Amino acid sequence: MSQVIAKDGKPAEYRLLGYRVMLVAKEGWTPGEWRCSCGPVPGNNHEQEFQDIIDHGEPMSHEVAKFFFPRWNRKYKHYII
Repeated sequence: MSQVIAKDGKPAEYRLLGYRVMLVAKEGWTPGEWRCSCGPVPGNNHEQEFQDIIDHGEPMSHEVAKFFFPRWNRKYKHYII
């Protein structure tokens, strides 16, 4: 997992499922919220590709998100899709 900052200044973290599929957890607009999205990436530069998943990725269910990002589930009170 790699911690990064999204273009809106909010903390985010990504995890790779293989080399070209990425899950990204990101803090929501309202304090205490978070969300998780998934999608394909070219695999050329993960540090830049995570933002595309935030912007265009498929929202994940809370069950999937908390499995891959348990720390986020403990830190934030509300999960949003």
